Amino acid sequence: MAGNIKATRLGDILREKGLLREDQLQLAIAEQKRRRATVDPSDKRMMDATSLGEILIEMGYITRQQLKRGLNWQMYLRKMTLVMSLVAPIMSAAGGAVAQTTTNTTTSSSSTTSSLVIQAENFSAMKGIKVEATKDTGGGSNIGAIDPGDWLAYENTVIEIAVPTTYKITYRLSSPQGGSSFYLYELDTDTEYDRVTVPKTGSWQTWVSVEQTVTLPAGRHTLGIKALSKGFNINWFKLDKIAEEAPAPTSSSSQPSSVAVSSSSQPSSVAVSSSSQPSSVAVSSSSQPSSVAVSSSSQPSSVAVSSSSQPSSAAVSSTASSTGTAPTTSLRIESEAYTAMGGIKVEPTTDEGGGFNIGAIDASDWLAYGNHEIHAPTAGNYKVSYRVSSLYGGGSFYLYNLDTGHQFAPVAVPKTGGFQKWITIEQTINLPAGTHKLGITALVKGFNLNWMQVDYKGIALPVTIQAEDFAAMSGIKVEATTDVGGGSNIGAIDAGDWLSYENKVIDIPVTGNYKVTYRTSSLYGGGSLAFHEADGSKQYDVVAVPKTGSFQKWVDVERIVTLEAGPHIFGMTALAKGYNINWFKIEEAPAGSVPSNTEPVSSSSSSSSSTSSVASSTSSQTSSAPVVSSSSSSSAAPITSSSSSSAASSLGSEGSAVAGPVYLRWNIPSLREDGTTLDISELGGYEVRYRRLTDTEYTYVSVENAYTNELNLAWLEGTYVFEVAAFDKNGLYSRFIKIAPN
Repeated sequence: MAGNIKATRLGDILREKGLLREDQLQLAIAEQKRRRATVDPSDKRMMDATSLGEILIEMGYITRQQLKRGLNWQMYLRKMTLVMSLVAPIMSAAGGAVAQTTTNTTTSSSSTTSSLVIQAENFSAMKGIKVEATKDTGGGSNIGAIDPGDWLAYENTVIEIAVPTTYKITYRLSSPQGGSSFYLYELDTDTEYDRVTVPKTGSWQTWVSVEQTVTLPAGRHTLGIKALSKGFNINWFKLDKIAEEAPAPTSSSSQPSSVAVSSSSQPSSVAVSSSSQPSSVAVSSSSQPSSVAVSSSSQPSSVAVSSSSQPSSAAVSSTASSTGTAPTTSLRIESEAYTAMGGIKVEPTTDEGGGFNIGAIDASDWLAYGNHEIHAPTAGNYKVSYRVSSLYGGGSFYLYNLDTGHQFAPVAVPKTGGFQKWITIEQTINLPAGTHKLGITALVKGFNLNWMQVDYKGIALPVTIQAEDFAAMSGIKVEATTDVGGGSNIGAIDAGDWLSYENKVIDIPVTGNYKVTYRTSSLYGGGSLAFHEADGSKQYDVVAVPKTGSFQKWVDVERIVTLEAGPHIFGMTALAKGYNINWFKIEEAPAGSVPSNTEPVSSSSSSSSSTSSVASSTSSQTSSAPVVSSSSSSSAAPITSSSSSSAASSLGSEGSAVAGPVYLRWNIPSLREDGTTLDISELGGYEVRYRRLTDTEYTYVSVENAYTNELNLAWLEGTYVFEVAAFDKNGLYSRFIKIAPN
């Protein structure tokens, strides 16, 4: 799904929605660049005043309401980027970088940091590329399947410098044929800083370091990479500060820089080395075979890698970098890449992708992989996939921790019908916080092993999440608590305030009922909240907060919800104000429990109250979204959806066959998704989008009048999907619903 994610830059969103022309956007970007050249980057007020949105309003290109709409969409898209792709799921990398939002971003300042490594797969948004396991030293992932026009954005990594600064930039690249090129640019202004020609390395997994020199002006920078031609992979790129005040840039020319295969480190030249580390220590290139692909019936859930001339797809993951500081969410270990072993043999494999497997395994034979580390900032569950074969079956082995000797549950190898007929089997293990190295010991002979892969699943249950440990929020405040255990709670909660925990991926082991306990306080009672997926794709419960007599007198409110198996990222939205939250806890429900839904809430103080029924899907924005119904409905009804796709949920995938003018009509909404009344004076208008059934990209049409609930399209021919959403005057959108032409 990551390939459907659109750019999350404000200008691109406004342009896509037909609110802004390309020439207007470019003029505004140029004006922003001119103004920020004279602004102190530490002056937040002036930086905000020179934001792209404010300039667009000043130039008369958009209205304040249209800016609000763009910012709401930007927040939503950035959340979807994280949730759909699970980019760095145990790091708070995204979650909506707009007003009212607190996010955790990586910031590098020239006064304190002289070196910054950016793993290619740690993007905040992208177009067209795929992530795959790498054979470069340090393991992890690289990006590939790059075509002309594909791009990567790293808005989650910010560089702030007070004076113009020159950097040596090292790109870790591979290319079977060479001759490809790309450029490095500023995300906010599209300013090109560097253009790189990729040398021939001989294969997709033979890596070299290409060094160039660029000068960044004073200010705040977020960088991106855009491909000019295909035929190369990127593992990482690194910035090393050379001087505080730099001479003129050496690579601002529109012509590709020349590449010299040498050890030279002069700022004016491009140096290529075989080092696979971001540091200056030279390391010989790996000669190990490429990782193998697996068939769809036996593929690990998050990665498929191929040694063919084109990189294959892989899940987006934030893998351990060679610096050893990043959390590992996906790690492929080739069986023959051991550091020590006893008894086994290495042989060529006929498994997809070629390379080698290990065989001739007897009981007590063992393998140690001391050169592969799993970095776990917190304890969590991991799925381990083993690529195995066995002529007769009956073999078994166990995985163990090299440092502690801890043995995980034994794994039985089934009969596959041949020692070169391969399948993938899986088990789930729990790793405590820390760094882990693994090994394998055979219990019973009779099997081969090609590779194993470790994928992060999430924090194991039971789990307690402190309310103040959010990744993003709107409106709330953090304050010291007098509750047992001390620490902090969140308060000053108003209706529409929200919290999201993208930095907490929770592993739900099986589909079923689970108990969620909220530690709450309320002086008067009457407050309520919705518990939902962080991206708003599904709501699980509406919780009424009882009166406790004080904002620091605490009780447990226990609820039962039904959750599907798999990773979850949760959030909460306030429906009514007047309460505090200290923490919430998720655990298995007692046998025979039934979902609470909107029944009265129980608490440890024996207080209870009830809450009215609300729509089963709630926006995680600053207020409840308006509800839209199509013209075929007799009345407006809340829209529900259990999943999200693209930028908003679509109901149904079948299209309407049309040939000629198209007339669309929908009902004017009268409700918000929380069930409250919506007056037409609160509406800003509607947005219609349509696409061919076989396409993925929509065309957007804005209707800037709340009383106009129809649209005529001059001519369309083919099978199309039509959808409509409403937006209020704060720019908050409803979900898109499907409509049919009249």
